[in-house]
Amino acid sequence: IANWQVLNNEHSEEMQILFEEETLTISPDENWNGYGDIEILVGEPYVVIPPVKLPPILHSVPPPPSINPPPTTLGLLDYMNVYLFDYEIYVVAVNDPLTSSDLPLVTIEEDSPQADIMDLNLYFDDIDSTLSYSSVTGDDVQITIDDGIVNLVPDANWFGTEVITIEGTDGEYTLSENLRISVQPVNDPPSASGYIETSIVEEDGAVEFLLSDYFSDIDSDMEFTYIANGNLTVELNETAETALITPCENWNGEGNVTVYGFDEEFQALQDFSIVVTAVNDELVLNDVIADQGFSEDGSVTMDISTAFEDVDSELQYSVSSLENNIFATLNNGRLSISSYDDWHGSGMVVLTATDGEYTMEQDVEVTVTAVNDAPVLEPSDLVKIMEEDSRLSIDLSDYFSDIDSELSFDVDPIMNIETEIEDNELFLTPDKNWNGLADMIIKSSDGQYMIAQSLMIQVQAMNDAPVKLKNMPAIMLNNSMNEMALDMNEYFYDVDGDELVITISGNENTEVVSAQGSKVFNVKNPNKWNGAEVLQVTVTDGTDTLTEQVTVVSEFQEEASTTSGGISFGDMIMMGGFAITTIALVLVAAAARHRIRTLSKKPSRIL
Repeated sequence: IANWQVLNNEHSEEMQILFEEETLTISPDENWNGYGDIEILVGEPYVVIPPVKLPPILHSVPPPPSINPPPTTLGLLDYMNVYLFDYEIYVVAVNDPLTSSDLPLVTIEEDSPQADIMDLNLYFDDIDSTLSYSSVTGDDVQITIDDGIVNLVPDANWFGTEVITIEGTDGEYTLSENLRISVQPVNDPPSASGYIETSIVEEDGAVEFLLSDYFSDIDSDMEFTYIANGNLTVELNETAETALITPCENWNGEGNVTVYGFDEEFQALQDFSIVVTAVNDELVLNDVIADQGFSEDGSVTMDISTAFEDVDSELQYSVSSLENNIFATLNNGRLSISSYDDWHGSGMVVLTATDGEYTMEQDVEVTVTAVNDAPVLEPSDLVKIMEEDSRLSIDLSDYFSDIDSELSFDVDPIMNIETEIEDNELFLTPDKNWNGLADMIIKSSDGQYMIAQSLMIQVQAMNDAPVKLKNMPAIMLNNSMNEMALDMNEYFYDVDGDELVITISGNENTEVVSAQGSKVFNVKNPNKWNGAEVLQVTVTDGTDTLTEQVTVVSEFQEEASTTSGGISFGDMIMMGGFAITTIALVLVAAAARHRIRTLSKKPSRIL
């Protein structure tokens, strides 16, 4: 039989090793888990060989495993009769279920939240895990759990018993326990509403209060008593919970009643303020106010303190006008009546007196007599500007007004400007081409009063275009007259006196010459060209331009041959045919003015 001996045990305190016959038993301590290495010697203790590693053994709890002894031989050399075995032991952790014990009864008072009332860790236990807790809030008690600490909040004014289930868990196992909570009742004091509005009752009347509207006690029945001043009596009906307050007969004024509501331990009070009003007598008409009248823009004032009478009340007066243009005011018992400025006519003023309950009125007829008002000047522009050769309209209602009369107008004559009035319109027409300043006086009258207004009229100069004084004649050039002078001063004029600049263009065959600054143009035909052409005359004052056309007719004849069988234009003149020639020239000029060139450049002959 081999001799067994433990040479090394790393966890000798946590793992116990037992040899029985040929069985090796390893027993870890309860709830311990971990890793350990064990060396076992088999044979004689004085011979040692290197250890042989065997597969590790997983040791679970419970129960401890039994390990058979190693074989008596491992195939080593025959001379070795001693063996050393090395075991690696793994003890795997196994979750232990939690345990719990009954939770004690918790007793708290009504309306008393309790924090840290219980530590659940004292009633739930787990050897190898940290526990968490949960619960369902009760119907009348709110519960919260923080790290096992229980906090309770009962509903306001509630008392009784509540059972709440609490669960503890390690994540695998769960246990539940019932927590019984007893909320003990506490007497609540009665309460009263506090300030309430003053109650108003008529003399010889009464007022009743429903006390449940003003007192409350959440958990007790109440009884009532009162204290009142000498002018008020109180009748309490505790069954109906009413208080009937009655003032003494014919008394009026202010009073107070204090009602006390109490239970066996506490009391509350409520003040009831009472105002008893006197029974009012109607007011009577004492003095009739006569109809009133005054002139336009005037007023009238009268004493109305004796118009009405009330034996037991102070009267309040008011006044109104049924005519929007009439005003009525009251001040210290005096009535003042006036009207809008410049208004006249009639209307009704109503004077009203009241004692707060009864009302009486008096109608006062008011007549406002018309007074003529003088016309007035209206603020407006006193300088009017117009252009030369224009017409200006002025609305005289912008300068004059009369609140109650139609106005007539008149204007003093002024030089260089013609005036005309139609209704309320004044029309101004300056003389042709005139410009400058003029002072004008306008008068307005309503038939009784007259006023005047001075206006400054400024007529601004406007440029006038050059004008043609007369038509320019056709220019006839021939053998006897090869040059003709045109003085443009005879044909053009500028009413403003502006210097006119005159140019002539379009002269292709004729020559037009003018001295510097001169308005006299010389037209000539140095080349003795025959025909007609239209010259363009342009006249400008620097702003406006005028154009005119002038026709130049040139008729030059060569000297006639003595052997010729015909008659030249010169021969016709010598022979008395001047009239025929003149008619021909007029026709030529007319055709030229219509820009119809019909004359031949060759010498003409009339047979």
